[in-house]
Amino acid sequence: MIYLDNAATTAPNKEALRIATQKYEELFYNPSASYKHGAEVHALIEDCKRTILETLVNEEDIPDYDIIFTGSGTEADNLALKNANGFSIIYSSRVEHSAINESILHSEAGGINYIKTAKSGEIIANELYQQISFTPVRNLCQSIVSISHINSETGAVNDIYSLARNSKMYAHEKLCEVLFHSDGVQAYGKIPFKLTPDIDMYSISAHKIGGIKGVGALVYRKEVKDRLRPVIYGGGQGSGLRSGTENVLGIIDFAEAVKRWGNPRDTVDVEFSFDTHVIINSAIVRRLRDTLWEFLDKEKFVRISPEDGSPYILTISAKGKNNEVIQKILEEKYGILVGIGSACSSNHAENKGRVLRALGYGDDIINGALRFSFSPQTTVEEIRTAAKAVNEVAGELL
Repeated sequence: MIYLDNAATTAPNKEALRIATQKYEELFYNPSASYKHGAEVHALIEDCKRTILETLVNEEDIPDYDIIFTGSGTEADNLALKNANGFSIIYSSRVEHSAINESILHSEAGGINYIKTAKSGEIIANELYQQISFTPVRNLCQSIVSISHINSETGAVNDIYSLARNSKMYAHEKLCEVLFHSDGVQAYGKIPFKLTPDIDMYSISAHKIGGIKGVGALVYRKEVKDRLRPVIYGGGQGSGLRSGTENVLGIIDFAEAVKRWGNPRDTVDVEFSFDTHVIINSAIVRRLRDTLWEFLDKEKFVRISPEDGSPYILTISAKGKNNEVIQKILEEKYGILVGIGSACSSNHAENKGRVLRALGYGDDIINGALRFSFSPQTTVEEIRTAAKAVNEVAGELL
């Protein structure tokens, strides 16, 4: 089988899962328990937090951040946007992942300002700044900007550093402080970056980088904690923002997967850091992405993903063809698995093609859209085989 749908999920790192299971069996106690063993589990969770924070922020800034572990990246997005109230304005776009799109629609925000995007899915920055400038102070001071780091369907990369910095600068001119959130689920471990103080909240997910499903995280600056509101109420776990006994196995596995992400030996690499692996793998995977596009028949396919987008995503369209038919044939005849959009959107028929439609594409492009997404384990041989098969399938369809 050739698996080219890594933006939907990645294969779990076997060594990370083995170690996590072993630790969990040894320390199965409730982390909220007051006895010694409970405290040991609590300390283990804190160690896992630090492992992840070390990959996201500079060493000297780690004390300024905390992590709330959630059940998914979707829950982390919901938590980030839960603080909207009747006076809040949420600034976002119509091409966000369903986790953001639906959270906004079901929020208590007083208004939603959708920012225009380029055809690639990248935010048009000046549109955002202009909207902030025109917002009344009464609303602006309680508002939130939520922009994905990488668009999950096109792979477009947003410059969240500049977007966050300038959003706050324009708000400061009105003596206001806006919160800035970014969904980093498709970016974490895929492109090199570190969070800056202008980015208040950042969502990530374990199963996108070799962890198991059922665990995500909202990374946030401690300074903004008082503006966050719980999604789940109860015993006050998760710093009072995410009650319920923690998913200890999932949290340990998340940290262990982070330690091994991108290392071809699936082990902890003491020679190269997480950041180094991200840089190396980003360059390698970009060559794979470009090779796939090079081998595809340009008379049969049009490219949707921008060339300067994520190296891990290539979205194309067999214009006028049926992507579901292509997907089925690729799986059943060739043993090749590809995506036809965000997996999370497949549960709602009305969401099919929502992002591409918002970008201005018509049905002939939307219905033929295929998303190839890669991992550090993807090989050149798999890319060549996939390109040949996709060309054949598209050529056979009327």
